[in-house]
Amino acid sequence: ATSCSQAQPGNFVANAGATSQTACLAGTFQANSGATSCGQAQPGNFAATAGAISQTACLAGTFQMSAGALSCDAAQPGNFAAGPGATGQTACAAGSFQPNSNASSCGLAQPGNFVSGIGATTQSTCAVGTFQANSGAVQCDAAQPGNFVSGAGSSSQTACSPGTFQANSNATSCNPASPGSFVAGSSATTQTPCAAGSFQASAGQPSCGLAQPGFFVANAGAISQTICPAGTTSTTAGATSCSTVFFNVSPSAGLNGSISPRIVQSIAQGTTTTFMVSPDAGYSASVGGTCGGTFSSGTFTTNAIIADCTVNATFTLDLAFLAVQSRKIHGATPYDIAIDTGVGAPATVEPRTIGTGHTIVFQFNVPITASGTASVVNAMSAPIGVVSTSASGNDVIVTITAVPDNQRVVISLAGVNGAGSATAQIGFLTGDANNTRSVTASDISGVKARSGQTTTAANFRFDVNASGSINSADISAVKARSGLSLP
Repeated sequence: ATSCSQAQPGNFVANAGATSQTACLAGTFQANSGATSCGQAQPGNFAATAGAISQTACLAGTFQMSAGALSCDAAQPGNFAAGPGATGQTACAAGSFQPNSNASSCGLAQPGNFVSGIGATTQSTCAVGTFQANSGAVQCDAAQPGNFVSGAGSSSQTACSPGTFQANSNATSCNPASPGSFVAGSSATTQTPCAAGSFQASAGQPSCGLAQPGFFVANAGAISQTICPAGTTSTTAGATSCSTVFFNVSPSAGLNGSISPRIVQSIAQGTTTTFMVSPDAGYSASVGGTCGGTFSSGTFTTNAIIADCTVNATFTLDLAFLAVQSRKIHGATPYDIAIDTGVGAPATVEPRTIGTGHTIVFQFNVPITASGTASVVNAMSAPIGVVSTSASGNDVIVTITAVPDNQRVVISLAGVNGAGSATAQIGFLTGDANNTRSVTASDISGVKARSGQTTTAANFRFDVNASGSINSADISAVKARSGLSLP
């Protein structure tokens, strides 16, 4: 040969007189012709086969720290190799992680998670009571007072709702407001005691209720309202105390007496009061009105006062017995004989025949509402006759039947208008027209002298049969009784 050939790229000839070229070993390369040696693949590169004319950069996710490498190493979990030709792997920074090999980057910790150190292969979940709103966090934030985090891996804290509160950090729940307290808004760090005048019986409430009218709450932090004691009240909601209730007691008095005090009295509810009631002489008092109560010995004591009411004193004339009459109807006209009321004195005589019965009229000073009862006894104090009573105006009418003639009797009334009484004595002796308590010739001549006359107030005692006129029948009746005297 007249000349030597150059070694080709990827080959070399180290010594003179060579008969062949030598391929570059794996891990080396030669880009030029005529080379006497091959160069090593540089860190971050590799030459995988013999006869390489160039080195190859390590791919993203791989790296090579040494020269003359046949290949690149994969980035390990927790590390990454970002670009071609990396000479080393890089640990994931705090806040990021990589669970895989051959990674060209690390992933950020997700919200609700964190990575506290470098080279992490996993992210850590935020514990209950903590949260993380951002990506790439190296730690979790504690739930702030007024908030809570109930579950792991939370990306946010939750505000305590009205009715609950939380004073501490890192809370997993909120506390309900205690009975007697409330929490009005969200994110509260404390509960507020109910103010005086209000109360709350339940836990976890956003407000307190006002004490109702008729009730009160004296102190803060109450769990119940208190009813006003007897005799006191509250008229508006939210009262902190009760006040005594007063009612007006209005007295009045009619004619013929007085009441004291006579002006309106302001009396505490549930208590009583008294009035002095004084009737004038001859009158009796009674007390009415809307207060109710008892009247004794001139003092009226009300019932317990529960409303405005009245006390009304009235006065009535005391019952008094005035007179007694023996009454007969002569034809159509009544004529009365005044009866002496003294028992034991000479008896006034009723000279007229009994007819259908004797009518004795007891006269009083006031209207009769109850005629009471009557009894009739003879001179021997033995009951006699049949007796009945009735009322007419101010009179008590006593009707006596079945009484024999020629009797001295005592008539007694009891229970008139409840407690009144009266007594009268009368003699029944037909024909004793001149009231001598004996039937004599004088009575006969007196009737004869008036025979033929119509009965008048002047002569009615001689109309013995009460016919309305004086005639022979009256003369005969008197003659028939001649000689009789009252026992």
